[in-house]
Amino acid sequence: MTSFWQNNPEINGCSDRENTLENIALRGVSCTATRARIEEANALNRQNELKKAYGIYKDILDKDPDNTDSLFGIGVILEKQQKFNLAIQFLSKALDSNPGKTQVLLTRGRIFRLQGASKNAISDFTEVILNDPHNLEALIARGITFGQTSQFKAAIDDFSRTIGVNPSCAEAFYNRGVVYEKLHKFEAAIGDYSTAIKLRPKDYKAYNNRGLAFREIKQFDKSI
Repeated sequence: MTSFWQNNPEINGCSDRENTLENIALRGVSCTATRARIEEANALNRQNELKKAYGIYKDILDKDPDNTDSLFGIGVILEKQQKFNLAIQFLSKALDSNPGKTQVLLTRGRIFRLQGASKNAISDFTEVILNDPHNLEALIARGITFGQTSQFKAAIDDFSRTIGVNPSCAEAFYNRGVVYEKLHKFEAAIGDYSTAIKLRPKDYKAYNNRGLAFREIKQFDKSI
């Protein structure tokens, strides 16, 4: 069975965001000491020292309840703990404090998608794309969501846009291949899987899916 890559920021094949927390813009934080504490908490969060990170974020929120970065940091912690409803509450409050903040929208959209709230997820990813049409993480995330809800043309459009921005994005080729396979366009799927394999030679999912596509068109030797 074919499946989409879920484009988790930590394994994203073509995003320049290696970690959700690394691009926090410290807006509204005027005190150098507070900035240092936010950076310390973010580092702890990346290292999965969640209790220590939470303590710092919470201390900052006690003094500044609308601190966007602390609200976002706690939202990320709650996502890691799979406390998705609470995570959305914190992320939504962060957006109230700083509307349009890219990483918050991407994170909330990803959680909405995990919960099956596809319309909400697409809305968050679309808002990012409207502000930054070349945001690869948002394009792939929206494409995956479109694909999972059988909006195949829209999914192909997003993956193709991603490839247009970054022709070396293995994830976009792989996911577009999945959509073509779902549409029974097996030759097109094989082409995209082959490109994904060239870009990422050890990706077993692309090999597996290409094998399935070869089997569908009865090229059994290549499938094997």
